[in-house]
Amino acid sequence: MEKHISVDELKPGMKLSKPVYVEGTHIILINRDAVLDSSNIGMLQQLGISKVFIYESGRQAGGNAHPSAQQPDPPPVQTASGGKILVVDDEPEICHYIKDVLENSGYTVLTANSARDAWEAISGDEQIDTVFLDLMMPEVGGLELLKRIRSEIKRNINAVIVTAKKSMQDLIMAKELGISGYLTKPFDPGKLVIIANQASNEKKTM
Repeated sequence: MEKHISVDELKPGMKLSKPVYVEGTHIILINRDAVLDSSNIGMLQQLGISKVFIYESGRQAGGNAHPSAQQPDPPPVQTASGGKILVVDDEPEICHYIKDVLENSGYTVLTANSARDAWEAISGDEQIDTVFLDLMMPEVGGLELLKRIRSEIKRNINAVIVTAKKSMQDLIMAKELGISGYLTKPFDPGKLVIIANQASNEKKTM
């Protein structure tokens, strides 16, 4: 049986149920059948999520279906165009979190954990029209990658900066490079979708 539980009550070994509609930072379901450990519990806390749905795997005895399969999924969040987004962050957990939220909103999402992998994806896939860039990455940061995108990629690519460090100087530099949005970790998943939709609308009007 599923129930709400606060993040503070989460224990390693518990499981999360499948992704559904996000309601602010209070209720979110991510990573189908993901077993929680101390690291991903900490990630939920860092992202500002206060409650999740959980289920106990022992309650599925007798071959019963996954509890969430007993009720239909809520309708996905409506998006402006359902484009292809590349999420670039050196923390795989953050990439997967953003990917889950945006895919549930109708977008196709790729991930990369370094600027090098991101560049290969962007230069090799012309359908990518938006990138979410982490500023603080080892070797090559998000702003350096964005500068290269602006100077070497001929098609229009919208950029959203994602960072744990809110710096006015970084924001000014990013705006000069023509970003579509700016997210500071931890961020509201609802705002994440809004920023993606704004970038998509911007693409359509250009």
